[in-house]
Amino acid sequence: DALDASIRTSFAFGVVADFRINDMWSILPEAYYSMQGAKGTDEGEEFTVALDYVRVPILVKFTIPTEGNISPYLFAGPELGFKVGCDAKNGESVDCDTALSEEFGGGTVQSFDYGLAFGGGVGFALGSGMLTVDARYALGMADAIDAPVDVDLKNSNIHVAVAYLFMLGQ
Repeated sequence: DALDASIRTSFAFGVVADFRINDMWSILPEAYYSMQGAKGTDEGEEFTVALDYVRVPILVKFTIPTEGNISPYLFAGPELGFKVGCDAKNGESVDCDTALSEEFGGGTVQSFDYGLAFGGGVGFALGSGMLTVDARYALGMADAIDAPVDVDLKNSNIHVAVAYLFMLGQ
């Protein structure tokens, strides 16, 4: 909202559990490290803001009933984020809070984030577990920066994930 910026493409990795309620419904608690941020130009100078979070979504998953070894699914739920890193570069590395404070007239990067995640995917039975491929959109609902100026700076993400789920306790 405030700068001529585009998304920062990066990686996320973590763990997930799939607690089955029945054949169609389950709860997916997750914890993952997510590298987020933006890059662009400001007054002709290139900049990068790298915000790293540990994100904890609790998703409700609906598995669409099918025959065979392929299981399509949809999921949605709340997501919390805890900032674990912030780096800003505007030609050279600068303190993240200082750089953003100067850009937005004071303020700091928030250490806590929250939002909603939703998406879908498909699981393939493989060995004793399941290989999954899914895509999600995480809609940020909290301002990433506490600034005195009126800007809308929220963390929103698009994730494409590949995972292997081990079957435990069966």
